[in-house]
Amino acid sequence: MKGFCMVFVVVLVVFSFMLVPCAKAGEREELFKELQLLKQRIEQLEGKIEGLEEKATQAEEAQEEGKKFRKELSAIVEVLKGIEIGFSATGVVQGSVGNHKNRDIPSDRDREDRVDGSISADLEISKAIGDHGLATVILAGAYGDGIDSRVPSWWGINADAEGEQRIYLKELWYEHGLFDDKFIFTLGKVDLSAYFDANEIANDETTQFLSSG
Repeated sequence: MKGFCMVFVVVLVVFSFMLVPCAKAGEREELFKELQLLKQRIEQLEGKIEGLEEKATQAEEAQEEGKKFRKELSAIVEVLKGIEIGFSATGVVQGSVGNHKNRDIPSDRDREDRVDGSISADLEISKAIGDHGLATVILAGAYGDGIDSRVPSWWGINADAEGEQRIYLKELWYEHGLFDDKFIFTLGKVDLSAYFDANEIANDETTQFLSSG
């Protein structure tokens, strides 16, 4: 476009001089100045055109980037479909009364009546895989050992207290059903208490009986 405009100006100059072969020097100079102004104006217009073309190119690139971003976002949304997230936390505060009379504890300091607490939390993330698969990961955190160490018992008083401060991988498994879910296999790190020796009334120390007994 720019080259065409410059050629047009040159042709116009030559043609103008051909029309006035006998013109005076002053008239030629005036004509030359006008042609120079015309050339400058054409160059300005060419600059604006180039700017518009550059903006158009940038708009096209931005549109392509937008399409790419939307495609990536759609892929992420597709992956996140079917994900379920659950969080639970339990806090326990316990104290002893008359523990100083407990002669089964050799230390006078441990026999003192005090109040202790414990905290536990679980973060569970599950995702359905196909029509018959399920992947699950459970992260757990714990803090505090409760009063079990100072009040001896056969089965313990606070089964939710783990005795240390930590965050760990509690479960990580994949479960798949076959033959209309008549046969189910689970592979990974599991909690066996969820499969064996289960009790509907007293199987959860956070919502049912606190003692493991």
